[in-house]
Amino acid sequence: YEATKSSFARQLQQLQSDYVDLLLVQWPHVWRQEQKEWGPMQWRRVNQWQAGQLQGTWAAMEEICKSGKAKAIGVSNCTIQHMEALLKYCTVRPAVLQGESHPHWPNRSLRDWCRKHDIAFQGYAPFGGQETPENSGHRPVDDAFLKKVAECNGLSNFQVCMQWNQSRNSSTVVQSQDKKHLRENLTACNVNLCSATDFKGIDENAKEHSQYGPCYWGHNDKDNLNIWKDEEKLLEAVLPEPRGHHWSPKAKTPEEMRKEGWEPLVPPEALPPAKREGNR
Repeated sequence: YEATKSSFARQLQQLQSDYVDLLLVQWPHVWRQEQKEWGPMQWRRVNQWQAGQLQGTWAAMEEICKSGKAKAIGVSNCTIQHMEALLKYCTVRPAVLQGESHPHWPNRSLRDWCRKHDIAFQGYAPFGGQETPENSGHRPVDDAFLKKVAECNGLSNFQVCMQWNQSRNSSTVVQSQDKKHLRENLTACNVNLCSATDFKGIDENAKEHSQYGPCYWGHNDKDNLNIWKDEEKLLEAVLPEPRGHHWSPKAKTPEEMRKEGWEPLVPPEALPPAKREGNR
């Protein structure tokens, strides 16, 4: 709550503006320095901590919106579960949900949920993320089926990706430092349009890629946002030691007992003022 308000004030100053058109929560999980001390048990008990942080953040954003300093507020990278919890306590509904959306990760269930609840779904990473040595040749924009659709319609692979996104989402976020690419992205829907059959084929082709999940939690996870990335270390920490014939319980250090026993508490300053007493 407090961090959101101070962060927004700093951003307004940097933008040299009195208001913003849209203010988003970039991630449903707030990252703080003390999480470096967490063990696996803390991550397994993180739900209350995470929900309290998001509730405090949203309360601050509602105040900012009501003051007129943000014309609209919304969220990014939230699941349906996050959104349903948010709608139970919010007084200002999110206007926008921004989520990853491209031909390998259509995010259809989330898009349909947004449409049902009158929330604009804004897709990002329409081409499958920035090209890196790890993902080169494997992004949606490099897909063989999509390339075939592009050739049949006299379009580039990027134009087909943009058309697919614009046909599926309320809006699409795209960025480029190349003027030629920017122009191509902006005019993608002003040229030969792909057919509904083409788009249906792209949707069907996406099914074989769904097992890999969103690209920013996979080969493009440059910020290591996926906390379960190193599964071997996680299993080593969570599973008990093998019990042989002469096994006896191993004495645990105070540090180990602390890591196993405590549950993360939401910092008071993260909560809305009305909720702080109940968290102590």
